[in-house]
Amino acid sequence: MKTQKTGMLCVLLLWGICASLSPGQEGPYKIIESKNMKTQPQRGKEEKMDLNTASKEEMSAKKIPISAVRGIVSYRETTGGFESVMELKRIKGIGPAAYEKISAVFRVGTPVRKKRFNINRANETTLSYYGFTKKEIAALSAWIGKHGRIRNNLDLMEILSKPRYETYKELVVYDAVP
Repeated sequence: MKTQKTGMLCVLLLWGICASLSPGQEGPYKIIESKNMKTQPQRGKEEKMDLNTASKEEMSAKKIPISAVRGIVSYRETTGGFESVMELKRIKGIGPAAYEKISAVFRVGTPVRKKRFNINRANETTLSYYGFTKKEIAALSAWIGKHGRIRNNLDLMEILSKPRYETYKELVVYDAVP
């Protein structure tokens, strides 16, 4: 009987202590985290590489195929960098299976500002890097074939849908001579 009373007393005492803590209060002590603790990878998990800053050597060390490494570097040099890991799909040679494997290694940590490009001088690879579809690339090529060049935003609006034009209007540069 004495043991039961002691046990009940302990339960009530613990309940009282827990109930007296205000929400969010961890106890009579305070946990202090250093800034480094929040950026450290968890044990057993490797930190993903930044797609915009990883070197060729770092990518090769993670067993990224050399053709994909070349494509990633070319993409960064041409466009200014990646805004999303999904942009890896725009690189020739990175299909669905390769994308699934490679995308698990990368993250986009460094914000980028896309480079402007000359629509009249851009080749198919450059246009695909910027996200133009094959149909849009064919329409751009047909326009240039018929009119000699794309002169301004009005021409571009005739070629692309309104939402697609809005995507590109700040990135496209036109020239006087192709």
